[in-house]
Amino acid sequence: SYYHSLGLSPLTIWPAEPSLWSHNTSPFARPAVERDVTLHADMMIGELEPVAFNVSNNTAEPLALSVRVTDPGAWPASSIDARITTHVLGSGFLFFDDALTPFADGPVTIPAGMTRQVWLILNSRGVAAGDYRSTVTVAAAGQTNTLTLTARVYPVEMPARPQYLSSAWSYFTWKPAKGFEKQAAAELERSYETAHSLHHEYMPWPEVDPQTKKLLRPIKLNFEKLDEMLAYRPYVRQWLLWPGFEFGYMSLNYRQAIDMPAVGTAEHNEIFKEWVRQIRDHMHAKGLSTADWAFYWLDEPGDDSFLKLVVPASKLAKEVDATILIWEDHQVSLQMLEEHPDAIDIHCCPLDYYRNHPEVLSHVLSEQRRSWQYLCASAKTNDPHRYYRLHHLASVALGLDGGGMWVWGDDGGQFNDYAGPHTSYGMVYATDRGPITGKRREAWREGIEDVE
Repeated sequence: SYYHSLGLSPLTIWPAEPSLWSHNTSPFARPAVERDVTLHADMMIGELEPVAFNVSNNTAEPLALSVRVTDPGAWPASSIDARITTHVLGSGFLFFDDALTPFADGPVTIPAGMTRQVWLILNSRGVAAGDYRSTVTVAAAGQTNTLTLTARVYPVEMPARPQYLSSAWSYFTWKPAKGFEKQAAAELERSYETAHSLHHEYMPWPEVDPQTKKLLRPIKLNFEKLDEMLAYRPYVRQWLLWPGFEFGYMSLNYRQAIDMPAVGTAEHNEIFKEWVRQIRDHMHAKGLSTADWAFYWLDEPGDDSFLKLVVPASKLAKEVDATILIWEDHQVSLQMLEEHPDAIDIHCCPLDYYRNHPEVLSHVLSEQRRSWQYLCASAKTNDPHRYYRLHHLASVALGLDGGGMWVWGDDGGQFNDYAGPHTSYGMVYATDRGPITGKRREAWREGIEDVE
């Protein structure tokens, strides 16, 4: 009602300030002085690149906004993904315009008196190098504005399947993916998630007789859930098989047999090695060599759990096949790593741990396999550009070649930290149509393109 009383035009269209990566644009914001909007993208062939502008509704009623790209001969309209930011509520009762809701060709509603940001994500896959120019028409309440969209596509190509490894612990056991597995897999491919941490619910475990509750002997593994994930994600370069030993699963007794031998006994060691052998043989039958996957015994070990769990498990696995790889996200001291050189092949230490322990970084860089760094504090409050996009350039700066971020999606309050069982750290949002992206997720994807 206040904005309506000022006699403004129904819509104010203004630049994304200071850039489209800012997620602090208030839903009540207005520009101090109206300025022209310039939309321009510099791109590789095969890249996704967003441009954006803000739209303020100056009326006391919701407005149905239409956004159309004309001159399709200049830039293929089918190669533009139209999104509008949705404000989400983070801890501290703070608004962030992070979620990016698709609206395709239909009108989108701008609530009374509110400001939203429109994103047009250009897709240059299959587009020839050169300069492009189109017109964006924005219309609502009888008002029409036209914006010029330009793009320069350079004659260098973004690989559809980059060598750089990245993962955001995208468990299909959680809300954004559950029931929407194909959509989740498509989102992960779009964002170049070239590694996948296989949740222990999808691991092949020794089967138990349903009647006697005793372990089937010789042991038999059920690969149904693993194969399901392999089919969803043929795009993956590095599978990380996480059995969750920190939860007691080094016993391999996930199916709760009453006669499973104790960990460390000769009988259990033989069962463990047979379990490893069957997994290796199955992955080989699926066309995956031991270079394409690794065991990820437990999450974030320090020295104690490294000695207790990682070292013995790795020793048994390598007795089966010396080429089997071990991946760990860890904070293990240099002394322990030097004393047990075969326990971990691919390292993934926290970014600050490498910075604070250059001796560990030097050890990691001397390994045969390329290693990673990761952060474990994703949140709505974190700046998309500095925290998510530059994350991957931090890998390059340290001489590493992979990046991880907790977490792709979870079961917390995705749109509202106070509406779920816990604060959400997810970069994607769960909806009744499957997971949708957000600014933080797009920044993560952009960072991988920057690295390439």
